[in-house]
Amino acid sequence: MSNAFDSDSYFTYWAEKWLDVKQYSPVGRHTRRMRMQLLARCPAPDTFADFGSGEGSLLSMVHAKYPAARLFGCDFASESVRRCRQRLPQAEIVFKDLTDPEPPFAGHVSVGVCSEVLEHIEDDARALHNLGTWAEHVIITVPGGELDESSRAVGHLRHYTKDSLRGLARRAGLEVLHLEEWGFPFSYPWYARVRNKAGYGMMVGRYSMRKKMLCHALYLLFFGNDLFSSGNKLFMLCHGSKA
Repeated sequence: MSNAFDSDSYFTYWAEKWLDVKQYSPVGRHTRRMRMQLLARCPAPDTFADFGSGEGSLLSMVHAKYPAARLFGCDFASESVRRCRQRLPQAEIVFKDLTDPEPPFAGHVSVGVCSEVLEHIEDDARALHNLGTWAEHVIITVPGGELDESSRAVGHLRHYTKDSLRGLARRAGLEVLHLEEWGFPFSYPWYARVRNKAGYGMMVGRYSMRKKMLCHALYLLFFGNDLFSSGNKLFMLCHGSKA
């Protein structure tokens, strides 16, 4: 099995436990913000793919900023494929294992994003190599820092450092254009330690209004991480291997 969860297990986790985490998590919101900043470093895309499209939040943001771009997405969970198709009927969304070298879409896309996915895949090198053959520019986000209990509980097989991620990209044939860490000091280690003490159950499930307000307050606080250049979140922009 090439991934930390098989498709059925991932569907169960995604549909029942991760919906509100993805939408309201302060770290998740900043990850979306910084992905858009990396996208702005690329030429305006005429085709864009989200490799791990989930419910379609990133594709929706890209559509709002680049309405003329053709949108593509793929995911390992059938439920996320269904929801994304429902949300973005104009996009081409398919079920896909990223370690399968068969291209998910016809042609080469201008920009592809793979966010918070590689850490779940056993053969991350094969997946990254494939991404580099499918997209001219590739944006990657992965977790760094300690591989703790909460991370393992959501299927993380590994965490990365700047050196390990850069090395992985180069071995996959990609040219690294930009690589940065983010998260210190508010998201990591402070928030990560509080989250771990509270337990995995703090993150998952449906969020109350109070919990949503707390997440928003933390989101505003985490802008302070922009003043530093370290942390437990890695953002990378590359040229694909066919660029």
